[in-house]
Amino acid sequence: MNTEEIKKLLPHRDPFLFIDKVNEISMEHVVAERFVSPMNLFLKVIFQASLLCQE
Repeated sequence: MNTEEIKKLLPHRDPFLFIDKVNEISMEHVVAERFVSPMNLFLKVIFQASLLCQE
């Protein structure tokens, strides 16, 4: 599912649409992706030295 298809299901829009792609969807769970740009202002301010991502 791409961004345009996601926008049809969710009321959120940029900059608050934090899903770029849905890989899996079922009644129990969703697996999605979000691209985080190194130029993102939020990351520069909050995570100046490092970024920790957990799966």
